[in-house]
Amino acid sequence: MSASIEVETKFSIEGEAEFRRFLAAAGTPASVRKQLNGYLDGPGGELDRMGWMARIRLVGDETFLTLKGAAPEIRGLPDGVFRALEIERRLPWADAASCFDTGTVPRGLLDPGPEAPPEVRDFLGSGRGSVVAWSLTIRWTFRDPGRPDLIADETWFPDGSRDFEVEVEWDDVTIARRRAEEIARAAGVVLTPQTMTKHARANRHRQSGVPAPIEAVTRGRGR
Repeated sequence: MSASIEVETKFSIEGEAEFRRFLAAAGTPASVRKQLNGYLDGPGGELDRMGWMARIRLVGDETFLTLKGAAPEIRGLPDGVFRALEIERRLPWADAASCFDTGTVPRGLLDPGPEAPPEVRDFLGSGRGSVVAWSLTIRWTFRDPGRPDLIADETWFPDGSRDFEVEVEWDDVTIARRRAEEIARAAGVVLTPQTMTKHARANRHRQSGVPAPIEAVTRGRGR
C-alpha cells in the first residue's frame, strides 16, 4: 500500500489524426497497455459528496484499488494541473474482476488502509458501493532517460464516445509542461489544458445497460 501527493499535468488533443501525429513524434513507446477502470460509488453519490474518487483498475495481470482525495491547496497552479492525495493498494485479480462482472463490491474487499479518512474506509468496507461508471484506455508510455515519463491515452466510454489525452506526472509543473509541449511542437499538434479528470468524464458518459468490456483486458487468462 502507498500514499502520496500526486501532481499530474494533463492536456487534451482534439481528434484522432492529431493524436496519431503526436504518437509518431514521441518515438517508440516503452509500453502500450490496455487498462479497464471502474469507478465506485454508492446510489446517492456518497463518495463524491465526501470529495473522494475510488477506482478499480485492471491492466494485464495487475489490479489496483486507487483512492484520490483533495490535497493541501497550492495557489497559482496553471490550468490542466491536477493535484490529489493518492492512496493505492493491490487487489486479488479474481476479486477485482468480479466487481466488473457483477457490478457490486463484496463487503470487506476494499480496505484502503489507515491513510484514508474513517468515513471513506467505512463506506468502502460496507459493501454498499458498486461500479457506477467505467472507461477503457489504451495507454502509450514514452521514456527518455533523465526526464519524466510521457503518457498518451486513447479512452472509450460506455456511450460510444472517445477522447485523447496527454499527461505527465511530475512535481515540477514547468518541466512537465515542457515535456509534452516539445513533442506537440514537433508534431504540429495543439495541446489544450485538460479541465476534467477521467473520473468526471466517465460519469459524464455513463450509460446504463452497457457492460464493462472486461474481455479486452482478460484475454489469455482463460475467461
